[in-house]
Amino acid sequence: MTEAIQHISIIYNPVAGQPQALLKSFNRIFHKAGAHWDVHITNEKGDGQLLARQAIAAGADVVAVYGGDGTLMDVANGMVGSNVPLAIIPGGTGNVMSVELGIPRDPAAACSLIVNPQHVLRPIDIGRVENQYFLLRVGFGLEANIVQGAGREMKDRYGIFAYLMSIIAALNQLSLSHYFLNLDGKEFECDGLACMVANAASLGVAGLDLADNISINDGLLDV
Repeated sequence: MTEAIQHISIIYNPVAGQPQALLKSFNRIFHKAGAHWDVHITNEKGDGQLLARQAIAAGADVVAVYGGDGTLMDVANGMVGSNVPLAIIPGGTGNVMSVELGIPRDPAAACSLIVNPQHVLRPIDIGRVENQYFLLRVGFGLEANIVQGAGREMKDRYGIFAYLMSIIAALNQLSLSHYFLNLDGKEFECDGLACMVANAASLGVAGLDLADNISINDGLLDV
């Protein structure tokens, strides 16, 4: 993108991640760049989709999301089919998507990328399960139990370690499931602890990936 950004609409999840004051940073960075910006607060799941559609209709040049991967997925679902870029300001516990894309974890540094004249727009693949889109992966079994076990209260109290605690709890309650899979027209049937459809390798921790040959730009999923 070479044209100057005039209007940045930020969708902000106030309960994501750890408490920190960011409005002054937003104002300092965006005001210096000559960009108008506004903030819209989410209250519950689904707000991100609605606010994203409203921001696009209002003529936003960029829709930025501050929150974790859950908030990001919510906002992204409201932007599918639009030509408006989605910017990520990491504010969650894991921030797996921002790790995958190499976005700085520091929110101020991520904001600076948005108004950097040399920034690059990156098209990425997305997946879909019925009427819901996803950017990272869809999991069944063990991983789904781990994510569900690391609830908001645990993440607020323990941060990223909430997932480690959830992993330990899930490993103590392992159970096999029977899967019927149809992959590129071929049918498979098997038992397993988990089933995962991955569009990205990162697990949100440096050096910890599902595989060393998966990239969100590789065209693994094309919807």
